Amino acid sequence: MKVLIVHHVEPMWESLFDLTPEEYVDQIINYIDDHAYDKIIMTTMEGDGYEELGYKCDTHEEWSYGWEDPEEYPQWYNDSSIDPADIIPANGHEFTYLYPWIKNLKGSKIDLIGGAWSACLEDLTNALDHLNIEYNMIVKLIYG
Repeated sequence: MKVLIVHHVEPMWESLFDLTPEEYVDQIINYIDDHAYDKIIMTTMEGDGYEELGYKCDTHEEWSYGWEDPEEYPQWYNDSSIDPADIIPANGHEFTYLYPWIKNLKGSKIDLIGGAWSACLEDLTNALDHLNIEYNMIVKLIYG
């Protein structure tokens, strides 16, 4: 399956975009229109991605950062539905979560766009690397 992940292309990160939000979203939409994907996943932090881009995406998934070390906060993980084994060290932020939807990407061909380079996008690539899932970054559509 060929999958495009549109990572954190949402208004809260506009200050990191290399273009105006309208120009950037238009470039992404044009890219999607010119390429065939079996599935397009939009990740957002607060569920407020750009509406016109959202129409092009098959699913919307939450992507949060700021996960804590399970060894330092065992009670929180005990009380939550998050398995501490799904929290891994990361480079963009200290830890990241292996969301169930990411685990379901095994065997897929993944393309990544969005951002930001040394933050959430790096966390996503750390998760994919950890799961031995190959991916390709569409550099011209990555911000930050």
